[in-house]
Amino acid sequence: MFKKILLAIITIASINFSQTIHDLIQPINLSQDQPTIVMVSDIFYSEDYNVEFTPSKNVNASYNSSTMQLSLTPKSDFSGIELISFKHNGEVYQLPVKLVKSQKYLFTYKPQDGEKQVNLFGQFNSWDRQNLPMKDINGDGILEIEIPLDPGRYEYKFYVDGREVVDPANSDKVPNGMGDFNSLRIIEELAKDKMFLHVLGSNNANDGLKLNFYFENADRSNMVNKESLIALFDNKKFPSELINIDGREITLTIKGKMLTGNHTVRLAVNRMGKHTNIQTIQIHDGVIAGKSGVHTLKDNIIYSIMIDRFSNGDISNDNPVKHDSL
Repeated sequence: MFKKILLAIITIASINFSQTIHDLIQPINLSQDQPTIVMVSDIFYSEDYNVEFTPSKNVNASYNSSTMQLSLTPKSDFSGIELISFKHNGEVYQLPVKLVKSQKYLFTYKPQDGEKQVNLFGQFNSWDRQNLPMKDINGDGILEIEIPLDPGRYEYKFYVDGREVVDPANSDKVPNGMGDFNSLRIIEELAKDKMFLHVLGSNNANDGLKLNFYFENADRSNMVNKESLIALFDNKKFPSELINIDGREITLTIKGKMLTGNHTVRLAVNRMGKHTNIQTIQIHDGVIAGKSGVHTLKDNIIYSIMIDRFSNGDISNDNPVKHDSL
């Protein structure tokens, strides 16, 4: 009888162990104007993928269990970071998704007599001459197209009836290295968009280990509240009651069972459609990684060696290719 009970306990323990997701679920970058489709097996490893996703406020999540594909479709007005909840073997986990929405910029071209087909192409579409056709949308004789662009430097041209043409309305040009010029457009990053989350440090208190952060941004009117935080303990939401905010300082308290074992804490701030960097802190039995004396694979330095010459010990093994170009 005792052996049967022991066997049952071991079986239950092994089942519970297999239900735990050990992989740290990484954020998924969403596409701005179309669904993002990912394999669930690329998100985390498990012996089975019987999962149930719950759509969030701003992102619709649709899971096809037969193909194991997850489709994520953001609302048109969404940008920033969001958490998608999903249930796997009775446990609720969080999938971080983020969308950095690019500002759309207008390009225009007034065709000359006889010019019919005009396409925009440049560094923003890998110089593809075909996939950005321009159209006269409002019937004023001006061809136009709007495309999303991140801050940066972009060279471009118009492809007019098989000819490459610089933008006649833009005097900014640079040599293209082939005896011609490319038009140049520079998208500046707005100072008010810059945000950063700093790690201030940690301290031990009677109620646990405290992790301290500071939210910095150029717009001083952007304050922090709990709703604007994306806080994770491993792959689950960080308990709200263990989060304290004082102005721009954020404190996460780790206590009780959270102090046992290896864990990862992640934090980011979501404000006005923008988000900060994600700060990641690893903890070993209540001690910050690097101070705990625990050595993990993340502490290793991996070197790759590539041989570019060697001593040919037996030329009879050679099988040289004979070609007049070699």
